[in-house]
Amino acid sequence: MTWIFEELSVLFIFFMQQFKILFPYWIIGLTLSAFLTAYGEKTIEKAAAGMGKGRFPLFYLLPACILGVVSPLCMYGTVPLIAMLARKGIPQSILVGFMISSILLNPTLFTMSLSLGIPIALMRLVQSLLCGFIAGILVHFLWNKKPVFQLGSFTAEEKPVTRTRWHQFLHSLRRNFEITAPYFLFGITLTILFQRYIPTDIFTKILGDKSPFAILASASIGIPLYMCGGGTIPLIRSWIDAGMSIGAASSFMISGPATKLNNLSAVKMILGKSNFILYLIYTLSFSVLAGYAVNMLF
Repeated sequence: MTWIFEELSVLFIFFMQQFKILFPYWIIGLTLSAFLTAYGEKTIEKAAAGMGKGRFPLFYLLPACILGVVSPLCMYGTVPLIAMLARKGIPQSILVGFMISSILLNPTLFTMSLSLGIPIALMRLVQSLLCGFIAGILVHFLWNKKPVFQLGSFTAEEKPVTRTRWHQFLHSLRRNFEITAPYFLFGITLTILFQRYIPTDIFTKILGDKSPFAILASASIGIPLYMCGGGTIPLIRSWIDAGMSIGAASSFMISGPATKLNNLSAVKMILGKSNFILYLIYTLSFSVLAGYAVNMLF
């Protein structure tokens, strides 16, 4: 029995080491997201509603992608916003760029990604913007006359009214904590199990710099393994320390949120079957190509 307690002690030490590193980024990210929800959501909605109505709608594409990554809304919160903007006549190329960028990154996830290092966090930001921007360009030139969104009779549900923005901030903070805490702790648990029981040389052969299949493997792993963005940060940290190439990490950070189950069900709801398949093909292809590009550059 002694060895069991010794092993548990080692795992607990590993757990606390990871927790102390990531906890500040997690709390800051939750607080920033709640603040934007309470004090900035209306501003984001008004800014998005004013885009794409001029003679050159593509000028608004990059700002729309920036609003996407700044938006604290989850995908089920983004769907009503897209429906409202579509009814106001915002071009679908603008809405696609906003939607994809919003799926790939949000304030909480970017803040937590800073624990991987500022270069990797900025790389993730640029790729999220680029993925949404290219998607908007493709829609503008190839699907300009075809409907992208299948909104049908979709109507946005009325949001519950809170008495003050402070109450809304506290409500959002509590909700964000309740949603992300289990995934955050589970991600750290997976990380310490990986560090303790998975030989580094085996991992390096699969996802390391010298592996020809690292990018494809990483993109594939992101599909079933990605649960919650914050929960994957500890894993990515340990994988990079174990020899994972930056390109493979980049690929995982795109394919994961793009194919997260909650996101997929919401995307399927507003795109329809055929466009939903095109969405999967595009995002997974982008994750692979971006991974190879990052490895070539770095």
